Amino acid sequence: MPDVKPCPKCKGKPEPRRVGDMKQFWVFFCSVCRYTPVKNCEARSTIWGAKRAWNRRAGEEDKHD
Repeated sequence: MPDVKPCPKCKGKPEPRRVGDMKQFWVFFCSVCRYTPVKNCEARSTIWGAKRAWNRRAGEEDKHD
């Protein structure tokens, strides 16, 4: 499983959180500033998938800074 990249805004540690009407999906949020670069439609059914979505989006944010 890949390591989780730090938050692109504050460099805090991201943590998984259940989301959705029935809490059936996972998204990573920063534990410090509560930011997520992941769009709503990218919520994943597994923590592994959510981690991949976070890392992809966090990497895109770094390129724009």
